[in-house]
Amino acid sequence: MKRFLYIAVILLLFTTCNNREEIIPNVSFFVSVNLDDPLYSTKNTFIIVRDVTGNRAGINGIVVYRLTNDTYYAFDLMCTNEKRPSCMVSIKDDITCKCPCCESEFLIATPYGDILSGDAPWPLKAYQTSVTGGGTILNIWN
Repeated sequence: MKRFLYIAVILLLFTTCNNREEIIPNVSFFVSVNLDDPLYSTKNTFIIVRDVTGNRAGINGIVVYRLTNDTYYAFDLMCTNEKRPSCMVSIKDDITCKCPCCESEFLIATPYGDILSGDAPWPLKAYQTSVTGGGTILNIWN
């Protein structure tokens, strides 16, 4: 009987340790952007919702901020507070985004998508970026 109780307690401990909610779910994607395209070359901040094959970029799409010609920051548009497709953040100005539902504001001019104000408990989900092709192709992935 003691042995059964011991095994039951251990199983309970292992099953409760794995009940962590992800802030923003991980999705695998890869997007390449031609930086010579006027949609991207004339702006420091822009949004990408789908890649060239029609697959969704990130969860809700991606907001991209250009710091320099070879340094870009990319973040998911899903608010870390609301986590609903209807509440995706939008560009407020060149360096911030805002959630229309909870009004949280995020700084996208840093590598971390920092919270500036509002109820959001975490910064925006950041994605990896690199510039290739002699500075003409921006790659974004998770």
